[in-house]
Amino acid sequence: MKHKYFILGSNGLLGSYCYRYLKGTGSEVFGISKSSGECTDEIMDMAKDLGRLKELIKKHKPDVLINCVKFKGSTDECEQNKEACWQLNAELPLRLAKLQQEMGFAIVHLSTHWVYEGKVGTSYSEEGIPYPVNFYSFSKYMGEIYTTAFAKGYIVLRVEGLFGFEKEPRNIMARVIGNLANGKQVQAANDQFSRPVSALECAKLIEFIVNKGVQNKTFLAGGKEYVSRYQLACKVAEFFKLDKSKIIPVSSTGRSIRIPQHLDVSLARIRGIGYAPKSVEDMLLELARLNKL
Repeated sequence: MKHKYFILGSNGLLGSYCYRYLKGTGSEVFGISKSSGECTDEIMDMAKDLGRLKELIKKHKPDVLINCVKFKGSTDECEQNKEACWQLNAELPLRLAKLQQEMGFAIVHLSTHWVYEGKVGTSYSEEGIPYPVNFYSFSKYMGEIYTTAFAKGYIVLRVEGLFGFEKEPRNIMARVIGNLANGKQVQAANDQFSRPVSALECAKLIEFIVNKGVQNKTFLAGGKEYVSRYQLACKVAEFFKLDKSKIIPVSSTGRSIRIPQHLDVSLARIRGIGYAPKSVEDMLLELARLNKL
């Protein structure tokens, strides 16, 4: 089923995969980003120019707006840049939700498993009580609250451990490949667990949910495997035949902020609408095929 998509943050990891994948399916896609790139049709600072965004929506009349925008710095840096983090992670979703009331498009809002505390031995579901443990988590959760309170047609998708190829190697897969291919070491936490999912698979999942016609629901998304960052890094190295001995296991407790270390989430709701989570190896294979490796 073809739709007209607006992608905010189209030059980032998830936004760029959404742009390329959805365009490849024959849907009409318009990408908006703060920086230029192959997936950017309009350069705009979404935190400052909502009026221009409104004009573009009136002109192109999208069915679905996918909000992939988030604060660009690390989760640790959110503590030092709270105002900028809040503007993008919380205030922008509020403004988009109010705009949706007026203009009628569906919103896909990207959130995070970090809204949970991440205690060992706990399995989290969509009905579970969020407990943000740092400012990044709090700002993302408030973005959810604003979206669900004010938008009349929305999907909230909580994801964690997104990986894929990207120009600026920020995610763990890109860092592992970039470092190991150049003979450098790379650190990965061996006490931080989640169900990582590729940005390509997340783009496919968004299309799947939209085509199902589901609205006003929150979904936890993730891969089939529950692994540590270190285990994921080793899987990446093994798949691309790189030297995994240069991957150094470290503890996440040495970071400047408290983080949720054990994010064992239930995928029952997403399975319930017919989606089957994939293994890390299968997702790496699809990424390699897309990049013709």
